Amino acid sequence: MTSIITFVMLWCTLFIIYLTNTTINWLCIFEMFVPLVILYLLASTYAEVNFEGERIVRFVLPTSERMGVLGHMRSDHPQLKVYSFNLSYNAIMTVVAGIAISFATSIVFDQVMK
Repeated sequence: MTSIITFVMLWCTLFIIYLTNTTINWLCIFEMFVPLVILYLLASTYAEVNFEGERIVRFVLPTSERMGVLGHMRSDHPQLKVYSFNLSYNAIMTVVAGIAISFATSIVFDQVMK
């Protein structure tokens, strides 16, 4: 997952730099957003696991033997991490929105500089 995220971020960064020197068409927009959609689909599985990890404590029957484990699970939810960061749907959408804003800024600068 880490290598996929790194590859997509490098692709988008290099593509934004490439777009500053060329004219933008629909194919360029498609090439920019397909890796982001694939990244969203792959990262959403991590986000779903983390979401369920937060909810699991509520569904475990508390007994005297389980109270220690439940106390630990309340303070530190079982989660999958990437770069020591818990992936959530909000984090994924923040990254996608940031790249979309930088892409839109590139389009605006291209139109203004003409």
